[in-house]
Amino acid sequence: MTRISYDSRLDPQMREALAQQQAMAPDLGTAHTRSVVDIREVYERERAYWNEGGPAMASSLDITLDGPIGVLPIRIYEPVDYGVNATLMFMHGGGWMVGSTASHDRIARTLADHCKCKTVSVDYRLAPEFKFPVQFEECLAVLHALKAGEIDNCPGQRLLLAGDSAGANLALGIALWCRDRHPGLISALALFYGTFGLSDSGSRRLYGNGQDGMSRADLTYYRRSYLRSEADMDDPRYNMLDADLSDMPPAYIMAAELDPVKDDSLTLAAQYSELGISHELSVYDGMLHGFLHMSRICDKASHALQAGAKFLCRQGLR
Repeated sequence: MTRISYDSRLDPQMREALAQQQAMAPDLGTAHTRSVVDIREVYERERAYWNEGGPAMASSLDITLDGPIGVLPIRIYEPVDYGVNATLMFMHGGGWMVGSTASHDRIARTLADHCKCKTVSVDYRLAPEFKFPVQFEECLAVLHALKAGEIDNCPGQRLLLAGDSAGANLALGIALWCRDRHPGLISALALFYGTFGLSDSGSRRLYGNGQDGMSRADLTYYRRSYLRSEADMDDPRYNMLDADLSDMPPAYIMAAELDPVKDDSLTLAAQYSELGISHELSVYDGMLHGFLHMSRICDKASHALQAGAKFLCRQGLR
């Protein structure tokens, strides 16, 4: 199988960020060959570097809820200029296997700062110890708590959803579930380089290697660690692209040019277009999957987060 060489096509800042990442964590891009404990330790340590700096919050509070299978941690951000009567619920990426509120702290702070609303980041349980649909059900439990007014000072009648990668999958799945049960509750979505159900595509065949941890072996490893069986690949809580997406909330859909899951975003945007649903598609040239973390170096990461927040404010808060 032919894989596209990235070297000549990488954005210069992406190349610089990738070099920095590989210097700190040279084995980060070989997930399928290492233990889960090792993957998580390296991931959290490397992400700590990228989380330095960024917007300050008026407050950042870690609390727990009673989740469907036990204590469920969340982090609540209040931006300095808080004043919007809505709550943004953020779901982190990491292939459902790694990641946390800590690893995605700067991304969540940046969205909270640009949206000027309370932001709740969900620290859902990870695969393979906890299989699908545990992650979905825990995120749904947070949404229910918000809707019921059980999370102090977080407005629950107008909700925005955002997520990156696996978190974008969870965000879109939650929105699809809510469409039929609580229409109008979700005002808008921001979906950053998500995976939405494709198992094969042109981008999967062209992109992904040991540099970015998105090789075909890695993607298969993440999926098999998350899902209980192949039958789950048809579940609309995982595979939204085979579901009826009519009457879904407006969505900002972002993709990275050199990302094996790029076609998931392009397909979702095409379906939104066919259905006449308001959306905005942005494809960032020269960027790899995961670049949102790298706003210390990559201007496009800051731009993408700001663009997503502007869409949420324009579509979801009017």
